[in-house]
Amino acid sequence: LILPVGIRGAYAALPRSAKFPRLRKITVVVGTPVDIAAHLPEQPTSDDFAASAEWIRQHVLELLNQPV
Repeated sequence: LILPVGIRGAYAALPRSAKFPRLRKITVVVGTPVDIAAHLPEQPTSDDFAASAEWIRQHVLELLNQPV
C-alpha cells in the first residue's frame, strides 16, 4: 500500500539558504491508501513502475490543489 501525502508550505518554513526554520504555516494533506500492486501486471517492467510513479505524483498534486 502507498499512502499519498502532500506537504504545502515547507519551503517557506525552511528554504535552502536558511540555517533555522521560520514560523510559517505548513499543511499536510493525507490521501486514501492506494494498493498499487492491484494495478500492475504479474511481471511488471520498469515502464510499469514509471507509469505508477507518475500516477502517484499526479494524485499528490491533486491533493495539494484541494482547498484546505
